[in-house]
Amino acid sequence: MIGAMAMGAWIAPRATMDVDVLVHVPKRSHRIVDHVRSSLISRGWSVALYSHEQESIPYRLRAQTPKGLMIDLIFAPLAIHKRIVEHSQIAPIGKRLRFPVAGPEGIAVLKLMAGRKQDLIDVERILAEAELDDALLLNFAREAKVKQSLMRAAKKAGWS
Repeated sequence: MIGAMAMGAWIAPRATMDVDVLVHVPKRSHRIVDHVRSSLISRGWSVALYSHEQESIPYRLRAQTPKGLMIDLIFAPLAIHKRIVEHSQIAPIGKRLRFPVAGPEGIAVLKLMAGRKQDLIDVERILAEAELDDALLLNFAREAKVKQSLMRAAKKAGWS
């Protein structure tokens, strides 16, 4: 799990309307995406397939469960995505649930890669509030080619 819901495992959560899930897949993953889409539809989910605006994330499924929960499945082929998934931890979400959640370092780097305004605000909050493995964060940022963005966010978050 990534995104605002996952941030709640590491810092005070912010309101969000969906759950974001990162799925590491091989570069040519169209068949995997089609299989997941068909499987969800057969279970009564509403599913839309999007080509993503980022080259690093070729496919995204926006799915809605029969009970109305929105889930974004983000299919990502880069090595950095695999490393972020591998560094996930089982963490509490809410009062009763536990899920594999990307660490705060991975969430921050994914948000820097996305680069949207809310994502950058979220990164500043993560840097200011979460307990971080600074070396892991820097390694992820270098690998994702967002080190300069990380340094700008760190400065805004009050890092020296």
